[in-house]
Amino acid sequence: MLDTIQGAVGAVSLIPDARTPHEEAVYTNIAFMESVHAESYSSIFSTLISTAGIDEAFRWSEENRNLQRKARIVLDNYYGDDPEMRKMASTMLESFLFYSGFHAPMYWASRARLTNAADLIRLIIRDEAVHGYYIGYKYQQALKDASPERREELKEYTFSLLYELHDNEEDYTADLYDPLGLTEDVKMFLRHNANRALMNLGYEARFPKDATAVLPAILGRVVAGRRREPRLLLRIGLVLCDGQECQHRRRGLGLLSCGLLGSRGPCHHGGVGIEERIGYIAQRVVHVEHQHGADFEVQTITLPHTATRNQVRKLLTEEAEYGHWELQRLRRYRDGSTQAWLRRKVIRVRSTLAGPAPAAGSGHP
Repeated sequence: MLDTIQGAVGAVSLIPDARTPHEEAVYTNIAFMESVHAESYSSIFSTLISTAGIDEAFRWSEENRNLQRKARIVLDNYYGDDPEMRKMASTMLESFLFYSGFHAPMYWASRARLTNAADLIRLIIRDEAVHGYYIGYKYQQALKDASPERREELKEYTFSLLYELHDNEEDYTADLYDPLGLTEDVKMFLRHNANRALMNLGYEARFPKDATAVLPAILGRVVAGRRREPRLLLRIGLVLCDGQECQHRRRGLGLLSCGLLGSRGPCHHGGVGIEERIGYIAQRVVHVEHQHGADFEVQTITLPHTATRNQVRKLLTEEAEYGHWELQRLRRYRDGSTQAWLRRKVIRVRSTLAGPAPAAGSGHP
């Protein structure tokens, strides 16, 4: 619904105030991309839900008062006669309002569910990040030509609009996520993105750090979606666990790897679960990026402890063909021969980056 509004009304409403043909072309492209996003959601629905379920979802969206209020607030600004307020509302939509719906696919993907849908959503998040930044930048450029009184007026209106949308978004989130028990986590995510929207507009963040403590697993997924061309792909979590045991070790950049125990729930070692591990990974990636200027995509691959040799072989083959990456050591197994085969396979694939594989019995991890 919101993508349809942004594609058919929001981005189009910015075109008359474009300062250059290039800016006009960018808004036209944004409108096109929002229409593609709307079709992408339809593709997910048609894959996962029956026609009757899709019809019910549309009825729900038409009758949900918080969703309709959100759309009405944004449309009132789009149809208004103030070009800066249109840019402001558009940035709020691109950088803030879309994200309440993005939390669920990122949450499930962090648990190795609906991963294909999450991949599609990550591409959409990447686009929305660019849209929000660009439109917010154009808003800031317009402020440079405004009088101090006008700038103060727009700043006050921005915060007023943000709080109005935030209050409505919290009610919408409770309606949507209370049955899943995720409401408080999603509210943290909302405030995190509300701060991002303000920063895109050139204003200071309004929500403190303790009110924007996004789940590390979600943050790791969203950060991955913002990287356009990662030069190094870190596949985290490619660890096969046997029963209650899941071994891990530090190597390379000091990242931790840990898998999931199939249907037995998240792997814990030393009191630290998979979410905390992914959070550590996300923080570590940011640190390494600052040090070395490298781009990373953090993903989690999980396999059940009953995975067959052919399943592992297929996955390793896909990894070898992907590009630059670092493969964490595989652990498993009661079957010694299978473990030996996995070790040889990992060493052989890793040798394409780290030099020749060591001789058997050399103690290589």
